Amino acid sequence: MTLGQFLIYLAIGRLFIWLIQITGLLRPVWGLHPLLEEFRACDLCLGFWVYLALSYGLAAPFSWWYPAAEMVLVAGIATAMAHFIRLGWQSKFGVEIV
Repeated sequence: MTLGQFLIYLAIGRLFIWLIQITGLLRPVWGLHPLLEEFRACDLCLGFWVYLALSYGLAAPFSWWYPAAEMVLVAGIATAMAHFIRLGWQSKFGVEIV
């Protein structure tokens, strides 16, 4: 996986996270239990599973190690990077209402 492919992977994952969080079709699912609502609001929690599903589609993106462990490692790193990028973007360009 090249750097460009990894950045596209980050962008696609972040888009899926955002869509899952805001879509009205999943509101009945999130309303089933308070923990599900908490899961929806957590970028890291939801993001890990989104990036894990995306890395499953890549099937051993680097071929350095065991494929299953590599997918989990790539998903964890991508989740953290996307979360930090979102926090930085929000702190730089976000609007705070006091």
